[in-house]
Amino acid sequence: MSLADLFVDRRPRLGHVPIDLSIEETHEHTAHVTDYPVESGATFTDHIQLMPERVSIVGRVSRTPATLGTQLRPDFDASRHITAWDQLVELFGTRTPFILVTSLHVYTSMVFESLAAVRSFETTHTLEFSASLRRIETSFTTFAETKVALELEDLAEAAANTAMQGAVAAEEASVAAAVGAL
Repeated sequence: MSLADLFVDRRPRLGHVPIDLSIEETHEHTAHVTDYPVESGATFTDHIQLMPERVSIVGRVSRTPATLGTQLRPDFDASRHITAWDQLVELFGTRTPFILVTSLHVYTSMVFESLAAVRSFETTHTLEFSASLRRIETSFTTFAETKVALELEDLAEAAANTAMQGAVAAEEASVAAAVGAL
């Protein structure tokens, strides 16, 4: 461990919200295996589809974050856990992918499937929450690029037609002026 590692914030975080304590994490990697029965009654498999990763986390945010300088200067904030909950709910509501940092792995493109807060006498001054997250896969197809290209071609063609119509109108006016001069 280097000296720099002591000062790097390696706490778990959901997006931009740091978590003081990860009580429990479940990391799930699954695959869908295809099964096709044949006439003899046996089944065969011809494909394995990897499913998106899922992570469940139970975490806590306190009024005093656990940092290196906590013993020397505690960073007490009476509403820190409430602010963290508000930030988690806001992140949930955005429906946009974010980065999840856990003790085992850093996941990208994660979204919430569920978010819940647990309140009890013991957790009055802390936020204890559970979240289920899933990685989403996004793809970009050439269809969108083709559609944009076709629209640009249509616009260019319309502009060219407009320019040609202007040229034809100018040419007709020139011809009419020439005929009028005769």
